[in-house]
Amino acid sequence: MRRATAGASWGSLFAMSIVTLVPVFIVFLLGQRYLVKASPPPV
Repeated sequence: MRRATAGASWGSLFAMSIVTLVPVFIVFLLGQRYLVKASPPPV
């Protein structure tokens, strides 16, 4: 029985995960400014 990861090329998997995560991280960084600015002052 072969393992599922036996034929995985780790380089391309790592590259795809970076390509997927970087835009999400950038949107989070840009969006948190607006979230912090729009939040009501602490009571």
